[in-house]
Amino acid sequence: PPDPDAGVGGADVQRIDGAVFDSSARDAGAPDVDFCMEGRDVGPVSMFGLGTWTLVTAARVIVARDSRGLFAFSALCTHSGCTVDPPNPATGASRCSCHGSEFDGNGVVTRAPAREDLDHFVVAVCAGRVRVDSGRVVNPGTRTPVP
Repeated sequence: PPDPDAGVGGADVQRIDGAVFDSSARDAGAPDVDFCMEGRDVGPVSMFGLGTWTLVTAARVIVARDSRGLFAFSALCTHSGCTVDPPNPATGASRCSCHGSEFDGNGVVTRAPAREDLDHFVVAVCAGRVRVDSGRVVNPGTRTPVP
């Protein structure tokens, strides 16, 4: 059986926003981006089980895993920038204790005063470790497959 911490398709392959980036077979004219050197290491793949939402306080992100893969979104409330409370383990819903805004398990606002959803970020799996690049916003439906 595949090792869940072994990465996606080997050390040279990363899946970002539905595309596969293979550093061993880059086009000569393509930009040289190594997603395994971008963002922040937030822990081993095994730390993020299927159907879980994990608040990574140091990185200010929530990392989650559903049947389609890993995803990450901001843990900073869009109303005033406070860090949301840890997600509900069953639903992933989060609440901002500063002013009462609430977000669902995909970062969508479900209760004001926040008016904007939480940003989703690039996630890469590299050598069994999960990296989140909060400098790169992606579509909320983006998932990084995990073997």
